[in-house]
Amino acid sequence: MDTDVISAAIDFGLQKLSFTEIKINQRKVVESFLAGKDVFFCSPTGSGKSLTFEIAPFVFKYLQKNDMCIVLVISPLTSLMRTQTQALNRKGIKAPNKSSLGDVKEGKIDIIFSSPESLIGHERKLLLDLAKKNFIKTVFVDEAHCIKKFGLPDKKKKKLAYRPCYGRLDEIRSLVGGHVPVVALTATATEETKAVIKKQLCMDNCSEIMVNPDKKNVTYWVHNLPSDDICTNFRWLVNLLRGYKQATSRMIIFFRQIKHMADVYEYLETSLKHDAYIDFKEGGPNDNRNRLFDMFHMKTDDDVKDFICTSYMNPNGNIRVVLCSTSFSMGLDVKGVDTVIHYGPANDVDDYVQESGRAGREPSQQCNAILLTYKRCLGSQNIFPSMKEYVKSKTCRRAFILNIFKTIVEHAHIPHFCCDICRLSCKCACSCEDECVCTNTCNQVLPKINTAIMSNEDNDDSDDNDDNDITELDDMFSSDSDSDVLESSTRKPQVIYSSDDEMF
Repeated sequence: MDTDVISAAIDFGLQKLSFTEIKINQRKVVESFLAGKDVFFCSPTGSGKSLTFEIAPFVFKYLQKNDMCIVLVISPLTSLMRTQTQALNRKGIKAPNKSSLGDVKEGKIDIIFSSPESLIGHERKLLLDLAKKNFIKTVFVDEAHCIKKFGLPDKKKKKLAYRPCYGRLDEIRSLVGGHVPVVALTATATEETKAVIKKQLCMDNCSEIMVNPDKKNVTYWVHNLPSDDICTNFRWLVNLLRGYKQATSRMIIFFRQIKHMADVYEYLETSLKHDAYIDFKEGGPNDNRNRLFDMFHMKTDDDVKDFICTSYMNPNGNIRVVLCSTSFSMGLDVKGVDTVIHYGPANDVDDYVQESGRAGREPSQQCNAILLTYKRCLGSQNIFPSMKEYVKSKTCRRAFILNIFKTIVEHAHIPHFCCDICRLSCKCACSCEDECVCTNTCNQVLPKINTAIMSNEDNDDSDDNDDNDITELDDMFSSDSDSDVLESSTRKPQVIYSSDDEMF
């Protein structure tokens, strides 16, 4: 296809989206699927992967001189689909909800968001009808790492797949026709993950566009907490919210156990009382709309989820801290987050990089990815050996992560901005020509969030995370879901319009 024609089609799409330019890698994706090729696109959180499917219907309309051009986006979460649909509708892009299914059948829609369960289930006939009419031009699998994470059984542990339809996406490929290109989008993918995704999507000869996962503006830290008492371990957060209130640095805290999330939420409410709210009103109402923190998990009300998402898409939103499950790591356009905290390690390095990538969406913003470990937190059988090695590593954490992804550090980092290990060897304040005699070799002030957390720590150097010292945990199931949400943290069930089940 002529490059000038492709450029004109892309310019047409950018104009429709009110954008002025497209990045090189985004353009490569568009050029590949226009050539009928499958694409594997791996690029860090916040790098603009969604533009590739937002622009797709318009480049096809321009090239084919036909308005009946639909792009199918397979997504894991209804909250994500709902947020994306609302954002696109505000731009004048036709993305359906329940009331517009008639338009879908007639091809009068630009983008369809749906889950694997819906497409393989009750939307199967609709998909076939659209394919027969040649309306579907490209299939995008957003958050494609979910294929490996949720779609396949664990034969070693004799566990069934959590979302088996994610392991059946090849059926969707057969439904829409082999001529329709498939684009897999993900922020992280090891060689193993990439191989699984390509195999499950039957992407035998695809274009691979891989972007270095190194987020240079994120500093990696591990803090070993001496206690397993949830109140003791989060006393620093109470002090931080009480002291800084709405000026508290915006942060996301991921939990591996829903019980821990509920306990911290209750502890914050009980401890902060009136200080939990902005402009507390004696007569009320005081709720999530003026509270400094909230929870995001499967049982969270739709309206609360929407409010959290809206607040976090606004750099000046009221909510400063979100306690969440892994679902908040996927696709949402969160802004102004300068700290991502994990209470306990992620299952694997893939997940950890995906989730910590919520920080530092603005390259000029120096951010922190902090992993808090507590007694016996490495005891879960669901944690991969590589993640345990990361926690215990005595060498550069950034280099450890990038080695997992077969990538090297492209540019030297200032040691105190790299990780807690490299910070120890930083000599940015040293001017000695020969042997260093400085009492202080680094002049970088410790971030206030780290200072607050470290105020909870004692100097006990014992190995609190010894794998051999394991007691029975309230173990989350293998995919870090919200399956065991406590009654105390339950709000009304999720109402779903584009998926059979809310999975997270």
